[in-house]
Amino acid sequence: MFSQDDMKRLVGAADMFELASVVFAFPDKAVAEGLSSGALQADVRACLQDAGVAPDEACLRVLDGVRDCKPDELFEELRIAYSLTFLAPGKPPVYLYESAFVHEASGRTGVATLFRSPSTLDVERLMREAEVLPADYRTIPCDAMPSECAYMAHALGSAVAALQRDSGDEATVWLGRAAGFMRAHGAAWFAPFCDAAAHCGKSGVYGAFARCMSPFMRQVGEGFSAFGEVSR
Repeated sequence: MFSQDDMKRLVGAADMFELASVVFAFPDKAVAEGLSSGALQADVRACLQDAGVAPDEACLRVLDGVRDCKPDELFEELRIAYSLTFLAPGKPPVYLYESAFVHEASGRTGVATLFRSPSTLDVERLMREAEVLPADYRTIPCDAMPSECAYMAHALGSAVAALQRDSGDEATVWLGRAAGFMRAHGAAWFAPFCDAAAHCGKSGVYGAFARCMSPFMRQVGEGFSAFGEVSR
């Protein structure tokens, strides 16, 4: 049986992954507007608290520093910081794709294969099985951080919805998918990715958000142990 606290943490985890899937995608004006109004910062704090992770007040203050900025100007700053951090030509400071990030972190030589790497193909298979394959998977590798976070948000959100309908068997399937995805993919790079982005001098707001995300990603990567019955 799930306690109310278990459900609250599970909902918080689903919402935190959904938020990460939006923030780590190429910026749009909605993200700039959310930061300018303070709504995004409030969501970060609330999701972390619901997931059972103490918010990093120092990094939240950094995010609060852009409140009341003009959205159009902030949007341009986000585009520049995102491009310099994740999309710089050649070798970006932080790779946005699991295959490339793990390849670099492991010290392998040569250039990482994106679309046809074993990890990318496995992510594609898992997303296809769950019927959440991104529409642009043929042009953007589906092991991108925002896509993998979207998968986790969908899996955990589907588990929550099933539990609310008292459909334990369906919830077990979705929780199994989420746990399996973390074991096979997320645990290897979600937290290290956030650490790398947090320490990148060019990352700006993304570094602050990544620093907030890092303890959450580490907690989830430890096997859902903080989510009570979710880990069983």
